[in-house]
Amino acid sequence: MRNGKSVGPQAEVVEGLMEKTRFVSAIEEGLADAGSGRVHSHEAVIAEMKNRFGKHAPEHRRGSSGTGESR
Repeated sequence: MRNGKSVGPQAEVVEGLMEKTRFVSAIEEGLADAGSGRVHSHEAVIAEMKNRFGKHAPEHRRGSSGTGESR
């Protein structure tokens, strides 16, 4: 991309590959964090969301898989 505009199909391919590379890097970083114990419990995350956003925090639903289906 140049000045926010594509310069051809090759540029789109390169940008797609770069996006995939960033995605894989983020996944690897998260896995490394989990492997090193740098994680938070579900309950701690819900408490932090309520603390930060109060009544605007997302509702907590036990048993939800996050896909709209219950387990």
